[in-house]
Amino acid sequence: MNRTLQNIVTRFALAAMSIGLVAGPSMVVHAQSASLGTTISPPSFELTLSPGENVTKTIDIQNNSGTDQTYTLSTNGFTAVGEDGAATYSPEVSNDLSGWMTFSPADIITVPSNSAVKVDVTIAVPSDAAPGGHYATAFALTQSPNVQTTGVGVRQMFGVNFLVRVAGNLIENASVVEFSMPKARLAPGEEMTFNARVKNTGNVHIKPTGVVEIYRGSAKVDEVEINPTGGNILPNSIRRFAVKSTKYLPAGKYRAGLVLQYGASQVIQVPPVDFVVVNENLFVMVVIASLIILAIILIIALVVNRRNPAMQVVKKQK
Repeated sequence: MNRTLQNIVTRFALAAMSIGLVAGPSMVVHAQSASLGTTISPPSFELTLSPGENVTKTIDIQNNSGTDQTYTLSTNGFTAVGEDGAATYSPEVSNDLSGWMTFSPADIITVPSNSAVKVDVTIAVPSDAAPGGHYATAFALTQSPNVQTTGVGVRQMFGVNFLVRVAGNLIENASVVEFSMPKARLAPGEEMTFNARVKNTGNVHIKPTGVVEIYRGSAKVDEVEINPTGGNILPNSIRRFAVKSTKYLPAGKYRAGLVLQYGASQVIQVPPVDFVVVNENLFVMVVIASLIILAIILIIALVVNRRNPAMQVVKKQK
């Protein structure tokens, strides 16, 4: 299959997925899905290459079904969409890697039932490639046998992500645009949630790490890891991380701060947010008890006032 036709197949499939076609074949992207009859691995590659350098990586396509399966291979660049780590595929991605990628032995392969085939993906970096991050997904598109006979079937896309750093003037720069706590008033034992929104202002993807530290006074009472799954943030995008703690905290005043690391040695310390833990039931009981005590004091004062002879004399003189 030539390159133009290959791109048309990929973009048609991506468009069909994005608008959710009801009539005709349907397609779904999966990284690995043995239950659907196909497993493709590994899920991703992260590489650092120099301009003019060539590298070949191997992906495994496993056909777990009881029949032979034909796959159409293609590539497409991607960029971040939203703030939850999702990607969108577009032919207009500025740092598209797909034009540097080729498949071997072919763009269309047949994998026998319950067998696997290795496919080589070669990346040829142009000598004038811009430094920074370049991204693409290598897709394997299945075709249901029913499509050829009835025109109706199910197509599925399985993808392997490639994240490439082209050496040169690599800029690793990030900022925390928000660190907040949706609830600043909690009950003892209530789960705590912190939101950290991190913006990548560099030209290469970053994988931030760090912790949310919780203090009561000067004592640290808990420490929760941020981004434990190792999610990347692509250039010119924001990613939101939800950090949760189930640490039991008794009633009191607390503060939580974020310490974030990324790149080689960059560190960001975010000013803390304050929150309180209040035992609402105890608070209500204290208020009720206080009102009862106040009422008793008033009653006693009224009784004493009525029985005090000196007060009676004063009243008669008036």
